[in-house]
Amino acid sequence: MIEQPCRGSSHARRSPNTRNTTIYAGLDIAQHNLQLPWTGRFYELPNSPVGHRRLVHLLTRQPAVQVICEATGGYERDGVAALHQPGTPVSVLNPARARHFARAQAGAPRPTVWTPPS
Repeated sequence: MIEQPCRGSSHARRSPNTRNTTIYAGLDIAQHNLQLPWTGRFYELPNSPVGHRRLVHLLTRQPAVQVICEATGGYERDGVAALHQPGTPVSVLNPARARHFARAQAGAPRPTVWTPPS
């Protein structure tokens, strides 16, 4: 397992209302590894039973976590099954839909930010 500090945003989002907050964890799955930016660190785990156990251990320490990953030709199946064992919700996205959504967002007008007069 490789563990490094994350740079930039942590991918885990919290709202001020912590009682009903869902924390979203983006999981990148490949044939041989799993990559997870989590709680200010970057984890690279093997896509194997050992890596799946470590992933479950990392994510079940925090309540109200939902994992989001893309379908990767079946490489995600064992990891998703391991996360479902303790009841961790997992969303498996169609990569084409995620890509089209990102393209649509890139062309959308950005919201303007109001600045109070000084």
